[in-house]
Amino acid sequence: MRRKYAKLILGALLGMAMGTPYAAESDVPGADPDKALLEVSEPAPFRLQPAEDAKEIGQLEPGTKLVLLTHKKHGPYWRVIRIGRGPNGWVDSGKVKFLRDKADVEESDEGAKCADALDRCPERGCAKEGEPEAIANAMKRRAPEGGDAVILTFDDYAHLQEQADERVGQGLPELDQEGHAKLGALTTASGTVAEGALVRTYGYIAKGGPGLHINAHGESVNCNLKGKSDNDFHIPLVGHAGDGESAGIVVEMIPQQRADNWRMEALEKARDEGREAWVEGALYYDKEHYVSADADNPLKDDPNRGALWEIHPITKFLVCRKDKCARDREEDWEAL
Repeated sequence: MRRKYAKLILGALLGMAMGTPYAAESDVPGADPDKALLEVSEPAPFRLQPAEDAKEIGQLEPGTKLVLLTHKKHGPYWRVIRIGRGPNGWVDSGKVKFLRDKADVEESDEGAKCADALDRCPERGCAKEGEPEAIANAMKRRAPEGGDAVILTFDDYAHLQEQADERVGQGLPELDQEGHAKLGALTTASGTVAEGALVRTYGYIAKGGPGLHINAHGESVNCNLKGKSDNDFHIPLVGHAGDGESAGIVVEMIPQQRADNWRMEALEKARDEGREAWVEGALYYDKEHYVSADADNPLKDDPNRGALWEIHPITKFLVCRKDKCARDREEDWEAL
């Protein structure tokens, strides 16, 4: 999914209205241009949860720049992330000051289409050749090379997120070629893997919430075309049938040459029946978003998920129609 925000600098008046210190507009390299920026004014614990007794991620030193993920406070705490480094967490609002403020703005459907049909939409989508967005769009449509799929568990995705947090972080700006190159030789329980590799994961489509849907508002990768047949199927995949979206990852079926049997109705049926799925495709890191793994404090403009790693595009989707299917016997599984 692509976030489309109105870019609005509120300035000193909003800062004063919120009762927060406000400094001049500041351009900080690597910071999300659509988000407010904070600076740590005195040593502050960086916590996993908005509570004084919550586990500490680390200590934030004065001068540390932070991206504000939402203006919705939890008690005295802001939800923030360090620039270029995850995970996201919480900081006492009394220990930070605003460098730049921007409004939390709903997603917009205003992107103009840049092709009149999907088959005339270039690999770069609506992005300009060579831009990070063009690189991301191309990767979202590129099938992985052949060979044996690397099997990834949900514990693997959590570990991969930790490595991505250290190497490239979360949120805009998107990665250039050099940034994507940092996502190679990543370690998992069974060996190494790189972004773009053929991977396989077994899981269930999460029930409840808005997760399973067609991205029919239009996306740059698909030239901002609005038709349901012109957009990706967004599928929240979790490790256990009862897990919520925030415990899983996102996998996506793209519209280009999508199999006839890959229909939203079939996905909804597999979800409602609690069928286990076998999903294969290319490993992709969706950096433009932020991890939203706290079910009690979801991020409004980001999918609920425990990691930004996706299988995108999906190249194989099988369903277990029995009580139990052997994971080493593909003949036990059926096409969606």
